[in-house]
Amino acid sequence: MIVQEEVEVILMLCDYKVDGKEKCAEYVPTTAKPQLTFGPFTIKLLGTRKVEWQKRIYCDATVNISSLEVQQDGKVMLTVNHYHWIAMPERQPPPAIDYFPDPRQYKDKPRRPPIINTRPIELMKRLVTRDTKKPMVIHDSAGIGWTGVFVLTQVFLEVMAARKEFTSFDEHLSALRAQRFKAVETEAQYLFLHVMFVDYLQDAANLRVGDFKNEYDEYRSKLPPADKKEKTEER
Repeated sequence: MIVQEEVEVILMLCDYKVDGKEKCAEYVPTTAKPQLTFGPFTIKLLGTRKVEWQKRIYCDATVNISSLEVQQDGKVMLTVNHYHWIAMPERQPPPAIDYFPDPRQYKDKPRRPPIINTRPIELMKRLVTRDTKKPMVIHDSAGIGWTGVFVLTQVFLEVMAARKEFTSFDEHLSALRAQRFKAVETEAQYLFLHVMFVDYLQDAANLRVGDFKNEYDEYRSKLPPADKKEKTEER
């Protein structure tokens, strides 16, 4: 499929193992094993790097980028950039971390964690604005939870970029679920999408949405810590 559709980007939103259980086949070469072969297809690792985030957004996330060369029967077919979000919780929102690269800047300001981790929409904004019309593949272990969240984020950003009206969140979600049953799997993911979009619009249009974000922050504080229920393993 990747070769047939000339996919240039793959976004992986799960780890290969969680609590010792396999969640995804190891289909991407590593520095320890820089070449993999599946039937007539050979995948070679060309290089790796990490996503560099904007400094002004004080949340953290680790996303590794692997540049891959895909060959079929010895012929180079395309190059793919594989984005791997490390340690994405399976069902809960990614944590919003109190991250201050230079504490001196914030000497007189309260060190309160941000309401939401805005890295997902920041990453999708980069991928949506690529100078290409070629498709992107997004997946997690089951293909419904975070896959649905990131696909809807892509839809939202494309609508905003086209300066069209985002008429109804539920309308877009229903259209997605008509193609992928149970897309956006949990209540926490559903609310995370809303508050992430509101946060984006607040920055873009200076909207006042304090009450909504405070209520979400209270809801999030009642969720059990993701690291206590979902231990992940990185290769």
